[in-house]
Amino acid sequence: MDQRELNQESAERREQAPTRWKVFAFATTLLIGFGSHYSAHVISTLKSTIKTDLGINNAQYGVLQAAVALVNTVFPIIGGRFIDMFGTTTGSMFACTCIALGALLLPISAHLRSFGLMFSGRMLYGLGSMTIITVQQTMLSLWFRSSSLSTVVGLQIATSRLASYLATLLTVPIKKATGWYGYAFWVAFALCFASWIADIVLVLGMRSFYGKPLAQEEVVSNLAVPAAPKSTIYGTVSGDASGDIENSNSSSRTAAGSSAAHLSSAQEPPSAAPIKQHPLFSLAIIDALPRAFWIIIALSLTLGAVWTVFLHISPELIMQWYGQSESLAAFNASFGQVVPLVAAPAVGRLMDARGMRPQLLIVACLSLTVGLSLLWAKVQPPIAALLLFSLSLGIGPVAMVSSIGLAVDPAMTGTALGIYKTATNVGAALLDPAVGWLQDITHGYTAPVAVLICVTLAATVLAALLWATATKPGPASGSAMPDASPLPGSADSPTSKFALGRIMSWLLAVLMLLSWALSVYLLTVKSE
Repeated sequence: MDQRELNQESAERREQAPTRWKVFAFATTLLIGFGSHYSAHVISTLKSTIKTDLGINNAQYGVLQAAVALVNTVFPIIGGRFIDMFGTTTGSMFACTCIALGALLLPISAHLRSFGLMFSGRMLYGLGSMTIITVQQTMLSLWFRSSSLSTVVGLQIATSRLASYLATLLTVPIKKATGWYGYAFWVAFALCFASWIADIVLVLGMRSFYGKPLAQEEVVSNLAVPAAPKSTIYGTVSGDASGDIENSNSSSRTAAGSSAAHLSSAQEPPSAAPIKQHPLFSLAIIDALPRAFWIIIALSLTLGAVWTVFLHISPELIMQWYGQSESLAAFNASFGQVVPLVAAPAVGRLMDARGMRPQLLIVACLSLTVGLSLLWAKVQPPIAALLLFSLSLGIGPVAMVSSIGLAVDPAMTGTALGIYKTATNVGAALLDPAVGWLQDITHGYTAPVAVLICVTLAATVLAALLWATATKPGPASGSAMPDASPLPGSADSPTSKFALGRIMSWLLAVLMLLSWALSVYLLTVKSE
């Protein structure tokens, strides 16, 4: 039995799983990333305090923030491929351990007032932080691919934004209540350790699931239900029309019985077994990814970087532009994360029912452009602009992540999401220190915010291109890949089909090298 057959058996077993197992997988998948998302936004709320305490300038602070992105300019691709080859549980244990150890170094570095140790802690934390997101999104894509994928992705994003919101809201009060900002880092470490415990529960649960045969009545009951509509990027395809759905219940029962018999003796899902016949990475993997995926990667490189960088600078920006105290500025900055708490699950439901992902990405880009423009014009109060930013943050990630989960082959989901995260980190690794450097030389945020607006406009053009080149699958095809029509100006040939992926791969590699070079240069600049 080859690897594709094993993957198919694993997928069938997940689809036949009782509801309690799906709830368990969903709940624990959310919990393993909570501490990481909380920890990510503690340092941005303390920007002014950290600069003063460590004696660094804005450019060096930008490099400190970019440390997470720098290490993840390469690692998510390797980590995603690792997840595809060896399974999500191995990847999650590695990620949660790195996150907890990195989070531990931050309060220690604050006590020692060591910029180098804090930078090292951020890099170690970064090794796990992006991998855990890839693990979460891969788990959800595998367990909920046939239905409600956008909804569960929306809930995952809402949970991560809840953690980020709480970090932005509570960090300064913790600092004031304890008299030292390092205690805010200790709280973050405690939550990261709790997520590490949740991951152990997840790993043990998954081993029990794949090692325990389904009861026969559960298999028959699940298969007796008519096939649900299959989700695509643009909408749904009925079960009868989809080429992925079995022709008869009898053949399904036969396949399910074979699957249960094989998997009952396994301690890990078949997808967790090493895929020895495939290399860790090759051009064939790039060529296998559809064109729409690479347009989404370009969106991640631009739009994703703007979201990341703005969240890093928003508390201090509000302090300087609107003359607010550190506590009030942090409170107002938290509004930049409040809309996804409600909107992300609702948007996910809309996408599951109607598709419309490219259109909603355009809405996210326009909302972000208007929000940043209002801030650039210093329109009072800042909450309106922050809510527009938050609306963009509630729509865009759900659209992009769920599109990737539906557009690529399930066996390549981890690799695809790893490339997606790499693109976001390459963009952030360039923008974070560049924004800090611009702030140093212009002595303000006017020029940095103008750069963010320009990058967002470029993302709007990319979202429009994704919409313009999209072709809704016909009722007979059931294709999840919006790749039926070529990009404008490209011939419909194998060579042109692979061209975009290889161009984007080279572009990411060049920008990755530039981000590292910029950070190394800025690290050599003495604090003013």
